[in-house]
Amino acid sequence: MSSPITKEALELIRHFEGFYPKPYLCPAGIPTIGIGTIAYENGKKVSLKDYPITLERAEELLRFELSEKADTIARFLMRNSIILSEQQYSVLVSFAYNCGCGAIIDSGRTLGSAIRKKNLKSIAEAFLVYNKATVKKMGIKFRVPLAGLTRRREAERYLFLNGLNNFFEA
Repeated sequence: MSSPITKEALELIRHFEGFYPKPYLCPAGIPTIGIGTIAYENGKKVSLKDYPITLERAEELLRFELSEKADTIARFLMRNSIILSEQQYSVLVSFAYNCGCGAIIDSGRTLGSAIRKKNLKSIAEAFLVYNKATVKKMGIKFRVPLAGLTRRREAERYLFLNGLNNFFEA
């Protein structure tokens, strides 16, 4: 099964997610396994007690979730008569893999609003807003920027605007 996104966007996901055969807590405190997987094909969430997986299995899970995200975003773009390049669409799928589709399809969110306005520069700038995670300190939840998310959003922004292979060096 081939990926529903460009190789550059897929490379971006693999670069930032890495591969972890054993379950771990991501910086936002969500149990994760493989290449950023938080739930299996049957909808069951990853648990820290799950058995390790192989790289091959991680790739299967990645392709499954990318296909779901790609379908949701494609339907949204069609319904709203929004035309993007293959690379721009792929970057949205990459973003959705990390953050979910809500920020894209919800008109009340920064990215969703920019997409509906069909302004490419605004869309690219909106990626940068989504660099925070909720962390809990002494029982209080805070939204804090994470260096890894900031780098990822900058890479997505660059790839969205430029569509070049060397976005990690830009």
